Amino acid sequence: ARLTRSIRSSPRHYLILHFNRFVRKKKGWQKDSTTLDLPLNLMIREGIQSEIVIKFKLLSIVEHQGQSMDSGHYISIIRRDIIYESDSSEEISTGYNWYWISDDQVRCIRQNEKLSVMKGRQPYLAFYARIDDQ
Repeated sequence: ARLTRSIRSSPRHYLILHFNRFVRKKKGWQKDSTTLDLPLNLMIREGIQSEIVIKFKLLSIVEHQGQSMDSGHYISIIRRDIIYESDSSEEISTGYNWYWISDDQVRCIRQNEKLSVMKGRQPYLAFYARIDDQ
């Protein structure tokens, strides 16, 4: 899989990566089933010669399961931050959970699976949110 477009300007809040999963062959379209290990946190330079590094966290992926464009199924894996309100009404983030979603099925990914949640995936889309250093 390859990124379909290069990053030409500094992403403001979100970074959406589209992986070209289908390639034209003599007999029609063929799926590229290359697996990827997506980083949970991503750092990219603002420009080729820039010293400024922009940090992102992975929010979700969309993945195609199947061998062709004519058949298959799309699933999503999403991150949900867990935020509790303290007594002083300040928000405190205590972590996050990953959820696997397919049609009307939603499954929380177990704690022992979380470290490998984005390893060996076949993403079609990956959604990242910018992390602001404060």
